[in-house]
Amino acid sequence: MSLSGVVATGSTFLFQIVLTHLLSLHENGIMSRWLTDIGYLSVVFVLGLDNALLYYSRIEGAIASNMGKNLVVSSIMLAIALFLIAILPVDKLHYTSLIIVITMIAMSSANAAYFQICENFPLFNTITILRPLALLLGFSVCLLQGIKVNVKIAILLYVGTVVVATATTMTLNAIYGHISFKRLNLFDWHYYSYGIKSILNTVLSLSLYASAIYMLTYLSGYEAVAQFFVASSISKMVWVLPDAAGNLLYPRFLKATSDYDLAVAEDLMSRFGQIVFGVTIISLIGFGLLGKTFLSLVYSSSYGAVFGPTLVLLFGNYGMVYYKLISRLLASRNNWKPLYLALTTVIAVNIILHLILVPAWGVMGSAFACAASFWACGLVLTPYVRGSLLSFLDLRKLLRT
Repeated sequence: MSLSGVVATGSTFLFQIVLTHLLSLHENGIMSRWLTDIGYLSVVFVLGLDNALLYYSRIEGAIASNMGKNLVVSSIMLAIALFLIAILPVDKLHYTSLIIVITMIAMSSANAAYFQICENFPLFNTITILRPLALLLGFSVCLLQGIKVNVKIAILLYVGTVVVATATTMTLNAIYGHISFKRLNLFDWHYYSYGIKSILNTVLSLSLYASAIYMLTYLSGYEAVAQFFVASSISKMVWVLPDAAGNLLYPRFLKATSDYDLAVAEDLMSRFGQIVFGVTIISLIGFGLLGKTFLSLVYSSSYGAVFGPTLVLLFGNYGMVYYKLISRLLASRNNWKPLYLALTTVIAVNIILHLILVPAWGVMGSAFACAASFWACGLVLTPYVRGSLLSFLDLRKLLRT
């Protein structure tokens, strides 16, 4: 799981490096904003149905029908969205490309959730790495062949690649999985209710990051957005481990039917947290020593200013790692209120800090605002799982192991 996470995150990271060489700083800022919009809107469009599939697949025989339900709902929403785009006076290319990519993400998420609940992690990993690898390959060919690419061409290439990747994931499910379109019960409001609860949590999570992008766009312009996007992509490499751990733990939490099973899963969660804490410290030291050399070798001089913001975000990331792991436990118990409380609080803090720090310090101010918000997000959850924070920071236990 960690290896597939490294491949997926590493491919995304390299893809973003390729973009910095294909596009100007200003154009890359526009592309970064477009990618942020996709990540943000896709959460709403998916309706949390991937999480609902996981939660309600505990009912015997429901996995295949839940899969079929998700695909039908995504197709209906795509048709409605395309109809609205056709009749409304909007930028057809921009919104059509957005809605197609978002639909493909929804379908891929359903496929990934299917294999996750089945604990078929080889296929889950394959789906996880397929889209980022395809994007990296497609854009790298343009760079190596010297093909000139502007923002519009980059968007069209992105859309085509995502469609091909999603078609491949659907083929994998048709061969190795099972989809049923019988007795779908498209009006199962309990199913959608759970999905919507998870949507709100995910939307709020993305809002924490997206608010930084939007505030930077408003306060500093697209050049600052491009620099922050690069700093964030480097720092998020550390998120590979908690994301992989969360994907492993969530089915365990859902299937824990006794206090003993839950205690074993929570102990495993703490161990993962300790490992990520150790990796975070190593990453801070390593980037502090080699970061400037790395930036000068990989990026153009326009991105030299991201060294400081990257260090700050690396430090702040562990607060969000803590949140990510604890939130999986609370979500598996259908306890969403603590997650809403944590995220709504820190989004407000993040926006206020951006208004104060960005005019004075630019991208560095944005990094400080995000780092403080990440830690606040994790700390708000501390009372709900007693002893978890100290357990996550206990490197002595990890070293003994």
